[in-house]
Amino acid sequence: MDFAFSQPAANEVGPLGKRAGLDVDENYTKVLRLEHFPDARSWVNIGQEGKDATHVKWEAIDREKTRAEYYLVERPFFNKPYLFVTAVYDNVNNKDHRYVRPDGPYYQSVKENGHDVKTTLTQAPRFNLEKGGEGQAVGLPVYGVHHPNRAFYGGGGACPMKGGDWGRYPDITGGSGWPTQYEEVTPLCDSVLVDIKFFTNLDGRSWNDPNKYLANAGVGTKEVSYTIQPGDYGQFSDPYHTEQGVENPEAQNIPDEVTLTYPTVSEPVAYIEPPVANLVHGMVPTEASTCRPVMQASLDEDLIK
Repeated sequence: MDFAFSQPAANEVGPLGKRAGLDVDENYTKVLRLEHFPDARSWVNIGQEGKDATHVKWEAIDREKTRAEYYLVERPFFNKPYLFVTAVYDNVNNKDHRYVRPDGPYYQSVKENGHDVKTTLTQAPRFNLEKGGEGQAVGLPVYGVHHPNRAFYGGGGACPMKGGDWGRYPDITGGSGWPTQYEEVTPLCDSVLVDIKFFTNLDGRSWNDPNKYLANAGVGTKEVSYTIQPGDYGQFSDPYHTEQGVENPEAQNIPDEVTLTYPTVSEPVAYIEPPVANLVHGMVPTEASTCRPVMQASLDEDLIK
């Protein structure tokens, strides 16, 4: 990951990511934007019609009407660098996913700069659904539907039910995220699932470019000469042709050198040497922490937001 974070595509944050603060490098030390493969989705739990909130049903989110940006980020976690997958959403047709607390120096600064911000919190934001219409996100009292035996972790296991610092987890007074998050933004635990099927171009260039990685990049010139064995190539020798006197219209005499002219010259593939790896050692949090040790669990095919 240190290699990936050192390449040109790293630390390029999109408009939604900036609104979520992913460009604040004091909080997010390294950022790598990801793209979903064509058949990957985000899914929102809209529940089962006519039943209570314990009856779950996830529907695919419309990627045209509900914008999304995905990132693999490094963030200090108990003073150690940890990796997290982060998704940021915003609807085209409403402002459900936006909120700024109307209090404090940040709000005053945005207000003084004339920015129009939404100061009323939408507790259960809507998502545009791929099958049509909208679905309101339904959160669960469970923290991690992919692990039924929550008691195995020695405490907690339920949704924190408030925003703010996760640092006291599994104590029930803990929040759902970082200390910088608003406490009143109640987490919708497991309401959104993300398919972990991503890619990114580390050099920052799209493979849709027809001039990307052409064979002349390593030579450095538009014209490239190829040396070969000369002779008459393509002459038919099968009796089916020779007995009828049929000759190959594609046959030709090829000289000992052929020059091809490419449309352009691209830089050869290169990479930036990463710094020395900053490895995490031991259990996090440590015994010195006020938090209990947390056992790491394997992820299912979907990541829980």
